[in-house]
Amino acid sequence: MNNPRVLLIVDILLLYSVMSPLILFGIYVFFDSLIKKDIQESEKDRLHKQKDTALWQEEEVRRYLS
Repeated sequence: MNNPRVLLIVDILLLYSVMSPLILFGIYVFFDSLIKKDIQESEKDRLHKQKDTALWQEEEVRRYLS
């Protein structure tokens, strides 16, 4: 029962079963953050082109800076 090969195989399977969801979640978060940056930048461009920045209201300034 205490065969080192069996223990090694079990340890590797446990390691992969625990770490793979964490790694996949990290990849998902990374790509999601890239997409959000693109969306925010396009919204900033749209706000900037919509009207003169000197005439912005307080809410528009906060949205642009966030």
